[in-house]
Amino acid sequence: KVERSLPHSFVIVHTGDSIARQQLITSYNTYNKRFHPKKQLVVEPVRLNDSTTLIVVKALPDFKAAEQYTKLQAARSSPLAAIKGPKFATFVITAANLTLLRKLGDLAQYVAFFDKNYQ
Repeated sequence: KVERSLPHSFVIVHTGDSIARQQLITSYNTYNKRFHPKKQLVVEPVRLNDSTTLIVVKALPDFKAAEQYTKLQAARSSPLAAIKGPKFATFVITAANLTLLRKLGDLAQYVAFFDKNYQ
Protein backbone atom coordinates (compact mmCIF):
# COMPACT_ATOMS: atom_id res chain seq x y z
CA LYS A 1 0.00 0.00 0.00
CA VAL A 2 1.39 3.41 -0.96
CA GLU A 3 1.25 5.77 2.01
CA ARG A 4 3.75 8.57 1.39
CA SER A 5 2.75 10.61 4.46
CA LEU A 6 3.45 7.83 6.96
CA PRO A 7 6.88 7.18 8.54
CA HIS A 8 9.23 5.17 6.34
CA SER A 9 12.36 3.15 6.98
CA PHE A 10 15.46 2.90 4.82
CA VAL A 11 16.33 -0.76 4.18
CA ILE A 12 19.56 -2.42 3.10
CA VAL A 13 19.27 -6.00 1.84
CA HIS A 14 22.16 -7.97 3.33
CA THR A 15 23.09 -11.52 2.35
CA GLY A 16 26.57 -11.64 3.86
CA ASP A 17 27.85 -13.17 7.06
CA SER A 18 26.90 -12.04 10.55
CA ILE A 19 30.23 -10.27 11.20
CA ALA A 20 29.86 -8.10 8.09
CA ARG A 21 26.22 -7.44 8.99
CA GLN A 22 27.14 -6.34 12.51
CA GLN A 23 29.88 -4.07 11.16
CA LEU A 24 27.38 -2.43 8.82
CA ILE A 25 24.90 -1.91 11.66
CA THR A 26 27.63 -0.37 13.82
CA SER A 27 28.71 1.87 10.92
CA TYR A 28 25.14 3.08 10.42
CA ASN A 29 24.69 3.80 14.12
CA THR A 30 27.87 5.90 14.06
CA TYR A 31 26.88 7.59 10.79
CA ASN A 32 23.39 8.47 12.06
CA LYS A 33 24.72 9.90 15.33
CA ARG A 34 27.22 12.03 13.42
CA PHE A 35 25.17 13.21 10.44
CA HIS A 36 21.56 12.88 11.64
CA PRO A 37 21.63 13.32 15.44
CA LYS A 38 18.26 15.07 15.74
CA LYS A 39 16.40 12.32 13.89
CA GLN A 40 17.10 9.69 16.57
CA LEU A 41 17.22 6.91 13.99
CA VAL A 42 17.28 3.29 15.11
CA VAL A 43 19.12 0.59 13.16
CA GLU A 44 17.98 -2.99 13.53
CA PRO A 45 18.42 -6.26 11.67
CA VAL A 46 15.23 -7.97 10.51
CA ARG A 47 15.56 -11.55 9.32
CA LEU A 48 13.72 -12.15 6.05
CA ASN A 49 14.78 -15.76 5.46
CA ASP A 50 17.74 -18.10 6.05
CA SER A 51 20.05 -16.18 3.72
CA THR A 52 18.75 -12.61 3.84
CA THR A 53 18.64 -10.01 6.58
CA LEU A 54 17.15 -6.58 6.15
CA ILE A 55 19.05 -3.83 7.94
CA VAL A 56 16.31 -1.35 8.78
CA VAL A 57 16.99 2.30 9.60
CA LYS A 58 13.85 3.75 11.14
CA ALA A 59 11.89 5.91 11.41
CA LEU A 60 12.04 8.75 8.96
CA PRO A 61 8.93 10.97 9.21
CA ASP A 62 7.58 10.41 5.69
CA PHE A 63 8.51 9.27 2.19
CA LYS A 64 10.13 12.59 1.26
CA ALA A 65 12.51 12.39 4.26
CA ALA A 66 13.26 8.74 3.46
CA GLU A 67 13.97 9.65 -0.14
CA GLN A 68 16.40 12.40 0.96
CA TYR A 69 18.14 9.97 3.33
CA THR A 70 18.42 7.44 0.50
CA LYS A 71 20.06 10.01 -1.80
CA LEU A 72 22.64 10.76 0.91
CA GLN A 73 23.71 7.11 0.84
CA ALA A 74 25.49 7.77 -2.47
CA ALA A 75 27.83 10.24 -0.73
CA ARG A 76 31.35 9.30 0.35
CA SER A 77 30.38 9.73 4.01
CA SER A 78 27.80 6.92 3.78
CA PRO A 79 28.67 3.56 5.35
CA LEU A 80 27.75 1.91 2.04
CA ALA A 81 30.45 3.91 0.24
CA ALA A 82 33.17 2.33 2.37
CA ILE A 83 32.20 -1.24 1.52
CA LYS A 84 34.17 -2.96 -1.21
CA GLY A 85 32.55 -5.58 -3.37
CA PRO A 86 28.97 -5.94 -4.58
CA LYS A 87 26.48 -3.11 -4.32
CA PHE A 88 23.69 -3.51 -1.81
CA ALA A 89 20.04 -3.34 -2.80
CA THR A 90 18.24 -0.60 -0.88
CA PHE A 91 14.69 0.71 -0.70
CA VAL A 92 12.31 2.50 1.65
CA ILE A 93 9.24 0.99 3.23
CA THR A 94 6.45 1.73 5.71
CA ALA A 95 6.04 -0.33 8.87
CA ALA A 96 2.85 -1.95 7.52
CA ASN A 97 4.53 -2.92 4.25
CA LEU A 98 7.56 -4.27 6.13
CA THR A 99 5.26 -6.48 8.18
CA LEU A 100 3.64 -7.75 4.99
CA LEU A 101 7.03 -8.28 3.32
CA ARG A 102 8.21 -10.36 6.29
CA LYS A 103 5.02 -12.40 6.19
CA LEU A 104 5.18 -13.05 2.43
CA GLY A 105 8.96 -13.24 2.22
CA ASP A 106 8.94 -12.12 -1.42
CA LEU A 107 11.60 -9.43 -1.74
CA ALA A 108 11.38 -9.29 -5.55
CA GLN A 109 7.65 -8.60 -5.36
CA TYR A 110 8.15 -5.69 -2.95
CA VAL A 111 11.01 -4.21 -5.02
CA ALA A 112 8.77 -4.35 -8.11
CA PHE A 113 5.99 -2.61 -6.13
CA PHE A 114 8.47 -0.01 -4.87
CA ASP A 115 9.87 0.68 -8.34
CA LYS A 116 6.36 1.04 -9.79
CA ASN A 117 4.91 3.24 -7.06
CA TYR A 118 7.78 5.20 -5.58
CA GLN A 119 10.30 5.80 -8.38
